[in-house]
Amino acid sequence: MLGLVKHNLMVYMYSEDCRLENDMVQLLNNVSYRKADQLDMLEMIMAKTRLEYALADHRKICRILRNFKE
Repeated sequence: MLGLVKHNLMVYMYSEDCRLENDMVQLLNNVSYRKADQLDMLEMIMAKTRLEYALADHRKICRILRNFKE
């Protein structure tokens, strides 16, 4: 049972990482077609911050999961 929970959690974290990285790519692509304004910069800062915090949380979760054995 724990293996299934760990697997589902890892799948969730991977899909979350992909989604957040795609958000960053989309924002960068948007400003490549037009001049970035203050709102664009704020959105990029927020997206980068969300990605950094998610990656830090995912590293912590992975460390916790390594301590559990089936």
